Amino acid sequence: MLARTALYLGLATFLSGKYYFSKFDDKLSIAQEVRRDPKQESISASPFPFEYRGKRYQITPVANYDISGLIVSHNEISSITDAYHTSDSVDFRDVCVVWGANVGSGVFRRFKFWSEPWSCHFHTDDPLAAASLNKAQVSNNHLLTDNEQVRELIKDMRIGDQIRLQGMLINYSPAGQPELSRRSSRIREDTGNGACEVIWVDHAQVLQRGATSWHILREGGFWLLIGAITLNALLFVFAPYGAMSRRRLMW
Repeated sequence: MLARTALYLGLATFLSGKYYFSKFDDKLSIAQEVRRDPKQESISASPFPFEYRGKRYQITPVANYDISGLIVSHNEISSITDAYHTSDSVDFRDVCVVWGANVGSGVFRRFKFWSEPWSCHFHTDDPLAAASLNKAQVSNNHLLTDNEQVRELIKDMRIGDQIRLQGMLINYSPAGQPELSRRSSRIREDTGNGACEVIWVDHAQVLQRGATSWHILREGGFWLLIGAITLNALLFVFAPYGAMSRRRLMW
């Protein structure tokens, strides 16, 4: 009975936390940096090699880049929904952000955002919201870095966080395989394939954390659910042996 109760409680807690995890804090205050458009400056810099997890890559700088935004979605490389990324992927995370008028007006709240392995999508059933969203102030960003502290900070970023990323827009490819090059967009107005920015991140900052209570509830519910599933599985496996022992005692 206790094991079954723990299973139901874990499932309910996890699903509640997961549902509200992507909701945005109603009392969200917008950082000044997030109200501004990204800063981009063309540069003339030589390509350079980069090694990550035993694989070599060629990095070609395109422009200096400084972007601040509110995270509305991000991919999960550990999820079964992302078969293209693993812990060894050099582009270890994608973050989809909005900024400027999209945040200042609050129109982003009327959209559903979600990430797929290489893209960010958004949808609303509100025609006024659809007409109000500035698509040039939404971007999906593929992130690379050679700084372990920056990498860990980015991995800890969550939906609802307001962040700042500074570095370069780049093109990159596996060493000796230029045909596999992934190229960064240089404008914000494009959409579809090739519209994502690829950023070499030198500095990362969380300007303001989103609501953390639902994150804690989701994580706690997940581990409670895992524990309850494990306990129920053990009871299922070993219950016949317990019943057999009782029958022997009765004989």
